Amino acid sequence: MGGLCSQPETAEAVEVQDVQGTGAGELDAATAHEITVSLTKTGDAKLGLDISHFHNGEDRNKALKVKQVKDGIVKEWNDKNPGSTIETNDLITSINGVSSSSDDMLKQVKEANELVIVVKKGGALVVK
Repeated sequence: MGGLCSQPETAEAVEVQDVQGTGAGELDAATAHEITVSLTKTGDAKLGLDISHFHNGEDRNKALKVKQVKDGIVKEWNDKNPGSTIETNDLITSINGVSSSSDDMLKQVKEANELVIVVKKGGALVVK
């Protein structure tokens, strides 16, 4: 995740976005599943995620929506783990056990070198 808050390890772009389901091409709750990804940041490594704060009804800003995967340790993970990749429209629901707010999750990215990320696959497309 690239240049947020002057930290090279954070998101290239983070914005507050109200996301509501539209119905077309969406997953249902039974189709979505979670994966857990463990990553280690070393040196000036970047995660390589373009993300936004995710808002869906009452769960305001309790997740991060993946808008794009760029060069960085997430892309390296994806290349080595094709069965459990982080992709566009996935939702990051927890980082290092922190799930209270998207801002608190971003703090984990800035402060920790070891990251355990819980991702809801296609979660931004799920209609509740």
